[in-house]
Amino acid sequence: MIRAHVRLDRVLAFSLLLAAGSALVSSRANSAEDIAMMLTVDYRAPIPPTLLKKAGIHQVYVGVGLPVRKDSDTGKPTIDPKVREPLERFLRLYGDAGIKVLLESNFYARPPKGTACVDAHGRTIRMGCFNNDAFLAWMAQAIRDMAHCFSAYDAFGGFLFDDGVQVRVDCCYCETCRRLFKEKHGVDPPPFGPAEETARLAPDDPRLLWDAFQRQAYASYQRTQAEAARSVSKELVLASIPSDSFFFGRHLNAQVARDATTPTHSARIQRIDRLHVRHWHIFQSFPIPHVVPDGTGQEPWGIGCHLTTPSPCMILHQEGPLIETMGRQQFLSPAEIRRALHTTLAEGAHAIGFWESARAIPHYPGAFDAIGSVGAEARGLDAVLQERRPFPSRLALLYSTATEIAQQPWRDNTIERWRHLHAFEAMAYALTRRSVEFHVVLDTELDDQALAALDVLILTGVTHLSRPVAERLEKAIATQKLMVLTDPTCLSLEGAKTCRFNPDYWLKRQQQGYRQTRYLDQQAHQITAKVVPQLRLFSLQPVQLASGGCFAKLFAGERGAVLAFVVNWDTRQSSQARLSLRETSTVRDEVSGKELGRVSAGKALELELEPAGWRVLRCTH
Repeated sequence: MIRAHVRLDRVLAFSLLLAAGSALVSSRANSAEDIAMMLTVDYRAPIPPTLLKKAGIHQVYVGVGLPVRKDSDTGKPTIDPKVREPLERFLRLYGDAGIKVLLESNFYARPPKGTACVDAHGRTIRMGCFNNDAFLAWMAQAIRDMAHCFSAYDAFGGFLFDDGVQVRVDCCYCETCRRLFKEKHGVDPPPFGPAEETARLAPDDPRLLWDAFQRQAYASYQRTQAEAARSVSKELVLASIPSDSFFFGRHLNAQVARDATTPTHSARIQRIDRLHVRHWHIFQSFPIPHVVPDGTGQEPWGIGCHLTTPSPCMILHQEGPLIETMGRQQFLSPAEIRRALHTTLAEGAHAIGFWESARAIPHYPGAFDAIGSVGAEARGLDAVLQERRPFPSRLALLYSTATEIAQQPWRDNTIERWRHLHAFEAMAYALTRRSVEFHVVLDTELDDQALAALDVLILTGVTHLSRPVAERLEKAIATQKLMVLTDPTCLSLEGAKTCRFNPDYWLKRQQQGYRQTRYLDQQAHQITAKVVPQLRLFSLQPVQLASGGCFAKLFAGERGAVLAFVVNWDTRQSSQARLSLRETSTVRDEVSGKELGRVSAGKALELELEPAGWRVLRCTH
C-alpha cells in the first residue's frame, strides 16, 4: 500500500511509499517548505524521479520501521546495516532530484518489555502505555536517533507518525493508569460494559472522565514525539495519522464478545478520532493532521482518501480499471478521481491524501493524469483558495461525544460502536449533497455563546448528553427560540421537534454486509423528505442551487463576496445547475476566468457542468 500527500498551493507534488500510502492536495503551506502532492515508494524499488517530477511530484514518504541501531563500537546511532545500502541509495537518488522524503514509523506497537498496555479484562496487549514514562523515554530516544542519522541526507524532510491504528478503546487499564486516574478523580476507572439506552450523564460520570484521561495520555504521546524530533531540528515536518478509526470502523463488522477480543482485533476497536468528526469530509477515510510547532496538539493538514475498491471509505462505488500485480485491485475511474478531488476541495480541504497499492498505481497512468488535471486547476485558483473563509452558517449538526463514549462498550457486534457516528455521517452527507450550509459542533462546545450563534441545531442518533448540555439546550429552545430537530432514537429534550426517519438505516445495511453507496443515498432521501423542509434557514442562503446532479458549498470571500463551489456529482454525464441569488450580484467564473454578467436578485443563473466537473463562482453584490 502507499500513502500520498498532495498540495495545490504553488506546485503539485506527488510521491509514493512502501506498505501503504496516499496523495495530498493542499491550498496552503504545510510547513516551512512548499509541500505539494505526496505519494510513497518502496525504497528498495523507487519510482524514477524523472517520472515523479514529470507528474509534478516533489515529496514522498516511505515506511522504514525502526531502521536505526547503536553502533557496537562507538555506541552512536547508525542506520541498520540490513537496510543501509538500499536506503542510502534511495535517499541519494531522491536528494539529487530535489525530492524530499518523510519517514513513516510506528512506535506504539513496538513497546519495550514492561511498558505494554493492559485491556479492560486484565490481559496484556502488546501496545505501549501512553502513561508509562519508560515507554515515552524509549520512543523519544528512538526519534532523536532517527532524526540525527537521517539529517545527514539532503532528501530527509521529517516524519509521518503512523501510530493510531492500534489505539484500542478498551485500553489502558494497567496499574499505572488506574492509580493516576484515581489520584486525579478519586474514583476507580469505570467498567467496560454496555450503557443504558438513553441518559443524561452527570458531568463527573466516570465514563466521561475516563475517556478524557485516556485522550490526555494520547496527547502526551504526540507531544513527546514532537519534542523529540524538534530537539534535533525545528525545520522537520511532523505529520501523523492519529487514528484509522473511521477507516476500520466502516470496514470491519465483528461478532465478538468484549472479553474475547485478541490483539489482532485492535483495528476493530480503535478509539474514534474526533479531528475527523470536527473536520468532516465525504471522501475522508482518516485525517492526516500536522503537529503544531509547540507540540501541544494537532491541526488539520490532509484528508486521507482511497482510490481502490477495498476502501471502507464512505463512497464505495468504483468504475475504474482492474489491475493485477500480486492480486486483483480495482481503482476509481479518472472521472471518479476528479469528482473526489473537486468535492473535497469544494468542502474546504487544505490537502487531500490518497491511499493506494504501491505495486499497482504505477500501472495506472490515468490516475496520475486525473490528479494532475485537478492540480493544474487548483494552482490557477490559488488566490481564491487562500482567500476563502468558512460561510457563517447559523445551522449546526451536533456530534455527541457523550453518546460516543456510552456506545463504545458493545453488546454483540463491534459495529454497535458506530451507531451515532454513522447517523451523524449520513446526515452530514445528505445536507452536503442537498447544498444545505451547516457546520459541525461538538456537545463539549455547546456553551451559551455557541448556542446564541445558532438558529437551528440538528441531533441524530444522540442517545446521551451531559446533564448541563441537555438543560442548556432546553433553555435555548424556550428562550431564544432555537429550533432543535431530532429523530425517534434521540434523547428526549423538551421543546425539540422530532423528524420521523430511520437514522440507523445505513448502519443496519452495513451490518448485514451491504456496503453499496445506494443505501447511503436511500437514507439521504429520507432526510431530504423529513428534515430539509424543516430548515427555515435554507431559504436564507445567499446562493441557492437547484440541480439533480450537482451540489454547492459556499464560502465568504473578500469585500463581502460569496464564493460558490459547484460540483457535478455525476461522473458519466453533464448536469444542469440553476443558481438563484438573494441579492443582485456580478458573477465571475474563477476556473475559466470568464465574467458571467450581472444577475438580478431572485433570478436564476443556468450552468452546465461536465461529468465530475466543477465551477468556482465569485458573486459580488
